[in-house]
Parts: sequence; C-alpha cells; structure tokens
Amino acid sequence: MKLSRLTKSQLEEAVLLADRVFRDREQISMGKAFPQIFHPPLESHSFGVYENGKLVSFMGLVPGVIKVGEAKLKVFSLGSVCTDPLYRGRGYASRLLEEVVAYAKEAQASLLLVSGTLPLYRRIGCHPFGKVRRYRLSPDLLLSLPSSIHSVYLIRERKSTDILEMALLADKREVAYAQSLFDLSTLLEQEAFASCVKMHHQVWVAEKSGRLEGYLVVGVPKKSGDHPRKRGGDSMEESFLSDTPMNLEKLLAIEWAGNPHAVVALMAHAVRAEEETILDIPIPEHEKELHRLMSSIPYAQEPNQGTVKILNHKALKEQLKPYFTLMPSGQREKLEEMFDASKEWEEERVRTLFELIPFPYTAGLNYI
Repeated sequence: MKLSRLTKSQLEEAVLLADRVFRDREQISMGKAFPQIFHPPLESHSFGVYENGKLVSFMGLVPGVIKVGEAKLKVFSLGSVCTDPLYRGRGYASRLLEEVVAYAKEAQASLLLVSGTLPLYRRIGCHPFGKVRRYRLSPDLLLSLPSSIHSVYLIRERKSTDILEMALLADKREVAYAQSLFDLSTLLEQEAFASCVKMHHQVWVAEKSGRLEGYLVVGVPKKSGDHPRKRGGDSMEESFLSDTPMNLEKLLAIEWAGNPHAVVALMAHAVRAEEETILDIPIPEHEKELHRLMSSIPYAQEPNQGTVKILNHKALKEQLKPYFTLMPSGQREKLEEMFDASKEWEEERVRTLFELIPFPYTAGLNYI
C-alpha cells in the first residue's frame, strides 16, 4: 500500500474511480464538474492510496479563501471521497484523512470544510456548524412577497456580456467565497452541486434603469427517470445527497448576488418561469435583509451543509482580526473567549463560534 499526494497526471485515474462510485450514465463526469479537484491549474492537493499500482482510495482537496467582512479565512474543502468497493474496510479513508489534515495545517489553513457528516469525519473533530433557513417558495405564496419586488425590475436570462457586472456584484458580497471573474465563469459552467443532484444551471439577471442589480443561479431538474446515486450501505464514503434535504422535483436556488430586493424578485420569477414549481432556497442566517423580505414564506432551520474542523485556532483568530474590530464590544469579548487555548473544539463550542461568525452556504457554486 502506498499513500501519497497525487500528481496532476495521476488525477485521470482518480476521475475514473470517482465516476464509478458517484456517477451514472445520465451525469457528467466528475472531472468536468469538479475541475478544481481533477484538473487544477497549478498542482494537485488531493491524496490517494495505491495497491499494486492501482488507485483504490481518493480524497479531493481544494484550497480557498472565504471573505468575512474585511477578514480573509484560509480554508481547504474536502470532497469526492471514494474507495473502490473491493478495497473498503481496510482503513484507507482514515489514513488519508490524517494526511489531509496534516497537509492543510502545514499550509496554515484555519478551517477544513468537509462535504460529509459521517462518523469518519466526526471522529477527527469535524462538527456541524452554522444556521441556514431553507425556504419553500411556491406559486400560491408569490403574492405574499413585498409588492415592491413585482414590477421594478426587468428580469431576463443571462447573456455573455453580463459576466463583468455579475463578477462585480459577486465581489461586493461581504460574506462569500472569494471568486475572480474567471472563477465565476468556470463555476457557472461546471455545475458542481447541480450535476450531483441531476440538475442544470439556469441563470437569471435583474436590471433596473439599464444596470444589473442582481443575479440568481437556479438548479433546474433534468428530465430523467433515475435519481442520483447514493452510497452503498457498507461504504464509508459520503453520498452527495446523504445530508442535504432535497426534493428532486423542485427548483433549487444555488447562489445569488446583488440587491436583496432584486434577488427576491429573481426568485419569484424563477417560480413563474419554470412551470410554476416550488423553489427551494437555503439562505444563511446572516443575510438579514433577505430573511426580512421572505418573512411570509415558510422555512425549516438546519445547519450549513457538511461539517467543519478547526485546524488551527491561533491562525483562525489571527485571520479573523479584521472582523473583530467591527463587532460590538460584547460580541467581540465573547468571540475572544472562544479562542481560549485550554478548551477543546467540541461540537457545542464550534456551534457557538459559528453563531458569532457569519459564513457562506457551502453547497453553492463553490461546492466540493
């Protein structure tokens, strides 16, 4: 058995393994949906286990930066975790996870974001985190939305000349994954999360007085008789659907940016445009104005997608300093207390931390 970080040339075999585990004939290849993992521009950060020259276990790892106000958090995202069925039960995933954590710490990342919730991850200190309200916007509820959203905006499908304005809107978000113009273009095209749940992207934009005020990326179900593949009962790998509430006949709001009034107008338009179906909308707790505008719509509260591991509390505290300075003194003192080095990062402590720190939804365009 050989465990190592993979080279770019070795990732083609990883694509084949991931496709066998996660994909069926109706879905695009994992290599196309997750180029950050399988076709990185510079170098691979992912790890694998080889037996007799064959890749039998794999973990995809992608570096990223998350903006929290003026703070920039260094993170790694873990996904596409899979093992050849013939080689399961040998502890390879646990060994790989140890290497992933050590590598992320060496890179001075403060957080490891994991797309799964299985005991494999919980055993090493990955915990649920954050709060998300999942709204269900149906045709019969459209008239309960604020009247100001119904006639102010010109709403249309995205066109190629919108990308510059869309990138500027994305960059204005105070709490979000850092996305360059190139990143945004790539993420819109690859359909990462959407492809996992047999959806495709539909992108709508809202104009007012000739200016782009907002955009919305919607997952639209593909016409298919088969549901996405779930993990086998004896597998230690995470299915893409195992912890994400999902009705595959509904629309899904995947990501948005811009004026909250424009965003809600786009959501209402999506319900009207796509055969009057229900739109599933996961909105993080910190998006207060969106919650206010959606106050008449029923929702269920849930954690953010997946789990998180605090890799280095000192690095996290240092990276959060620019955000600390803008907090009310009482909240700032409470957050400072969270970083007492004598305490373990158990589930309740992690939950409390992310009640104080706003965080983007992790199953948006940057889903890994």
